[in-house]
Amino acid sequence: MAVDRQCPVNRGVDSGINLSKAIPRLDECSGSLFPPPRHPGYNRGMDEQQTNRGGPLYWLKRRSRRFWIGVVLMLPVLYPLSWGPLTWMLIKTRGVGTPWGTVVDVFYAPLYWALHHAPGSVVDLWSAYHGWWAHLAVR
Repeated sequence: MAVDRQCPVNRGVDSGINLSKAIPRLDECSGSLFPPPRHPGYNRGMDEQQTNRGGPLYWLKRRSRRFWIGVVLMLPVLYPLSWGPLTWMLIKTRGVGTPWGTVVDVFYAPLYWALHHAPGSVVDLWSAYHGWWAHLAVR
């Protein structure tokens, strides 16, 4: 950017003049104290008013009915399947028998009850699933 040597502010920088006396008026130094306007699209969107997000639950509030139906339908599948990765984590962190393990036992108590009352084939399938995650943790 070229420096205008006729402007009192720019002359003062090079010549050592006291800059407190070199305050330009609006008609000096190109007639404005502000830089020239930028090209169209520069800072696009900055002139638009910001919308209120409504807090951290904004995302959940904006979900459609189909989304929530999908969540409700997937919970019965995801709840029991989450027990395998949690078993892996408890074995890896040696959390079995700790207060963390007790919290997990309380959280999965309905699953333990269902397994206690399930037919033998379901229990065998569940044991294989649990054994696979436990085997991954021990490796």
